[in-house]
Amino acid sequence: NIPPLVIKSLNVPRYSLIAFANYEVYLGLDKTQKSRLDEYCRTYGVGILSFTDSSKTADQDLSGDYGLKMQHRVKLLKMKLNAEVKDLWRIAKPDMVFEHALPTDNSEWTIFMTENPSYEPLAFSTYYIIYTSPPCLCSLPSLKTSPLAPYTSLGGIDGIQKVLLGNDPEFFLTSIIAMDGLASLTHGRLALPMERIVQVDVDDMFVGVAAVRTKPKDAKAMVECNRRIRQYVPNFKLFLGFTGAMFLWGGDDNDEGERMMIEKADEFMWFNHLYRHELLYITPLDRIGGAMTKNMVFAKEKHIPVVKEYMILPHHAGVYPVYPEVFDEWDKLGYVQATSTLEYPYRHPQWGRRGFVHRGVMVLPRQTCRLFTKTISFDIYEGGQKAMDESINGGYMFKIFLTTPVMVFMTHMSNYATGQLAQYEFEGVTKAIATWTNLKMVAPHPIDAAREYFQLYPDEVSPLWSDPARDPNLKELWRVNKTLPVFPKVLIAGPQKTGMALSFYTLLLNFYRSESVHFNSHTHNGFYISLARYASRFPAKKNEQTVLFEKSANYFSHHRTPQRVRELLPDAKIIIIMNNPMRRAYSWYQHLKAHNDSLSQQFTFYQIITADDTAPEVLRVAQKRHLHDGIYAVHLARWLLNFPSEQLYLVDGEKLIKDPASVMNDVQKFIGVSPKIDYTTKLQFDAEKGFFCAKSTGCLGSGKGRSYDKMDAASETYLTEFYKNHNEDLKTLLNSIKHPHPSWLTAMQDSSVPS
Repeated sequence: NIPPLVIKSLNVPRYSLIAFANYEVYLGLDKTQKSRLDEYCRTYGVGILSFTDSSKTADQDLSGDYGLKMQHRVKLLKMKLNAEVKDLWRIAKPDMVFEHALPTDNSEWTIFMTENPSYEPLAFSTYYIIYTSPPCLCSLPSLKTSPLAPYTSLGGIDGIQKVLLGNDPEFFLTSIIAMDGLASLTHGRLALPMERIVQVDVDDMFVGVAAVRTKPKDAKAMVECNRRIRQYVPNFKLFLGFTGAMFLWGGDDNDEGERMMIEKADEFMWFNHLYRHELLYITPLDRIGGAMTKNMVFAKEKHIPVVKEYMILPHHAGVYPVYPEVFDEWDKLGYVQATSTLEYPYRHPQWGRRGFVHRGVMVLPRQTCRLFTKTISFDIYEGGQKAMDESINGGYMFKIFLTTPVMVFMTHMSNYATGQLAQYEFEGVTKAIATWTNLKMVAPHPIDAAREYFQLYPDEVSPLWSDPARDPNLKELWRVNKTLPVFPKVLIAGPQKTGMALSFYTLLLNFYRSESVHFNSHTHNGFYISLARYASRFPAKKNEQTVLFEKSANYFSHHRTPQRVRELLPDAKIIIIMNNPMRRAYSWYQHLKAHNDSLSQQFTFYQIITADDTAPEVLRVAQKRHLHDGIYAVHLARWLLNFPSEQLYLVDGEKLIKDPASVMNDVQKFIGVSPKIDYTTKLQFDAEKGFFCAKSTGCLGSGKGRSYDKMDAASETYLTEFYKNHNEDLKTLLNSIKHPHPSWLTAMQDSSVPS
């Protein structure tokens, strides 16, 4: 089924583009669904990008409505882009011709045939058969429609701009067409920048056995490599990570090569890679500072121009998972601003790597080029030279350049010695990109590159920790003298003033507790300081029956929290308590008033919740704090994007107050604890407080369950109207996950029905 397309309460579209892996899925939609999708596209100017499935045995004739025929399972020779479609080409160079048979590794091709002028061919090809004369490039493996000409003699196109492609994006020209099509269909909103920042790090300079160290011929080849790449990437220099203690350890020929590298030091950039290539997951952490400092002393003695603001640690140890001691040392040095790693949030898949900023240090994602420490000849490279040539000319490496605006590649000294594979690979791929695309490759200072990355991806500044026990690479990088951390299995996510304290208190009767550490905190005392220090907040489990949990009233509505929780605690059970949002807002006001908050003393509840754009900023901020948490549909949708509904337990806040024993018994089933306790025997109603309390320890403090005047009629009227559409969205969302409506939502719905 097609998901909700419009945010009703805001009347704004959810999606900038509709994409299909197979165009026939779109054509085969239920009539009602297709009509709904088409109307959405027309109303909001949203385009459709679609590939095709050429496994079909029969042609598809769409002439009745679309004036188009698709022929499947075709083998093609050559491809030329249509230079006349000037409004679409951006990355592509349409004057280039691919002269070979089009690849059919994944599937054969679909071509499009039409006489409808509403279609524009994007590429031409020809059947792959033997010709007595040069073949004509007449078949159409891709095309687009124009909404400017929606009517034709055949009944017309539907007024929706589409880009249709006759194969999957594995073939590099199809990828380029798709990227340009995506940019065009979204009017640039989903377009990547045209610049590609290229940085090639060379780890382990002066490290390794004699057979793979730098000889004079290798040193010369590296200098020449810089020169040749600069034809396509101005100012490019290989970026060498040096380990001073191992200089001249390789023997006569190697020593001459390494001396030559020092003589030619200005031909390269250099970064600190620790003095003895210390592996920090087994090296005493009190040696980190000395290893950094000694290496800089070596560089000064050898007149090496070090970019001291950038540092790579061997095996990326200490960067992620974070060792606080590493960042402590960088703080002491006072000049380290950037590093990079393969490991965040996970090493695989490579396109899933991200950056983050921790304690002022920018951590960039590193790319691999399939050259590892022992990859010193084509015999060792998987697939040999043929596989590398394919990677360079449209394959793996070409696609990284195509889709990655800021590239920081990891290579090793050994890749530039012996078979000189790294020189071959990077010279080849930069030439291929310059040949086939309009991309502008640049090589700024590494710190400028890091800043550019986080300008492009500001959402990545805040880190997302993950559990190292769940990934073998992260587990290896966790300090060997530390036990793997134990994290909570249950989170009570809020929101504020919905019976949180009561549920937390009653949970304490059964489970071990830990106070909130805050996934949305921006202080070093909270989530950001490090994974190890976050984990240290939780007590060791006493037995398998112990369930660790934490609660925070702020988790539910904070926009980043669900993603952070999912990364670290993907199996966690999430408990969300939803009370009547009008009651929740009023309760929050009374809470502030009871704590002598100056704003609540100065303004009435009605004045705060009705603050408009002309009100003082402090009043507008207070209005948001009162009303924002009660927009349940928006916040719940965010949790459902990160967790399956089976991991969320939605508590009816009214029921929690009136019948907490029943709710807590259900919560135990949801969490799966054993043995269970019967909360009907643990709680009793307190007539003075007006709610249930624990028999053994009595009621909550005087700040809980306080009495206050009934909400005024004007505020109730305003809030009823304010939450009306939001509550309708909540009903739709709950229906979509087949969850019953809470009692307060049903009551509000019933009260709105005319008698």
